[in-house]
Amino acid sequence: MSDRLGILLNGRLRQVGPPREVYFHPQDLEVARFLGPVNPLTPATTADLLPPGTDSPSKASFIRPEALEVEGDANGPGCIRDIHFAGHYIMYTIDLRGQEIIVYSQQRVLEIGQRVRVRAVQA
Repeated sequence: MSDRLGILLNGRLRQVGPPREVYFHPQDLEVARFLGPVNPLTPATTADLLPPGTDSPSKASFIRPEALEVEGDANGPGCIRDIHFAGHYIMYTIDLRGQEIIVYSQQRVLEIGQRVRVRAVQA
């Protein structure tokens, strides 16, 4: 592994930086998707993932499935639609106010149809 990573797409250098920075903070959705799974988010969905009192974003964004955590919450804005065992993690497909979000988690205590809250965690 290198201490700097460059992403070349369609013959253009799109982003250069430390691998962790490029992976968790890609400059755009195309770079993000090139490096792995990502959840594109509307401003409203992004606001649901942030701590209460945080300013709501004004534009669309994206986040990696492993940068999210999910917990059961009877009044939560999300609902689990699918659960897939993937070895070292569980992949939850969640309907969050009409938008599909994928979350990778270590916990297997949630069930299909359960109401949940999803939060962004520090990457």
